[in-house]
Amino acid sequence: MQEKKTSNRAMSSGLCRICAAMLMLTLISCHVISGTMAKYVSSSGQQNSDDARVASFSVNASGNSSDALSMIYGESADYTLNIKNDSEVAVSYQVIISFADDVSDKLAVALGTATPQNGVYNSSENKTVFTFTDSGFCLNVGEEVSKNLVITAKASFLPDENTKVESLSENYGFDTQVLFEQID
Repeated sequence: MQEKKTSNRAMSSGLCRICAAMLMLTLISCHVISGTMAKYVSSSGQQNSDDARVASFSVNASGNSSDALSMIYGESADYTLNIKNDSEVAVSYQVIISFADDVSDKLAVALGTATPQNGVYNSSENKTVFTFTDSGFCLNVGEEVSKNLVITAKASFLPDENTKVESLSENYGFDTQVLFEQID
C-alpha cells in the first residue's frame, strides 16, 4: 500500500510542476504580446484621446435642364451640367442620363466634347440609359467644372419618308444623375 501512495504523490507533484510552468509561460507571453499591441496616441501625446475626425464629403451637381425634352428632327438640345466638389477630398464622378421608354434608335447624347453615343435600352425598367465615365472625370478639393450635354435626334427619328420634317416633334422625359466616389 505504501508504494501506491508514493507514486500518487510523485504524479501529483509532477502535475503541479507542469501546471506551474504553463502558468509562468502564459504570464510571460501575455506581457510580451501586450507590448506589441497597437495603441492610438494623439498628437498631444495623450493616449485614447478622441480628437480624430473624418474628412467632409460635399459634392453638388446642377443644371439648366427640365424633366422634359421636346425634340424637333434635325435639331439638338443643349444643357449645361455644373459639378462642384466642396469636399476635403478629391472625387471621381460619372454621369448617367436616363430616358423613359426606348429612345436608343432615336436619340444620341454627347457629354462635353465626346463623340455622341447611343443609349442602352433596359426592357425590364423600360428606359434607355446613357452612361459617361472617363478617367478624366475627377475633381480636386474645391474644384468646379461645367459640362455641355448635347442631345441630338438621329436619322431614325423620322417614322417614315412621308412625314413632314417641320411638323415632327416628340417629347421625352429624362433624368440626369451624377455619382461621386472619393479618391484616396
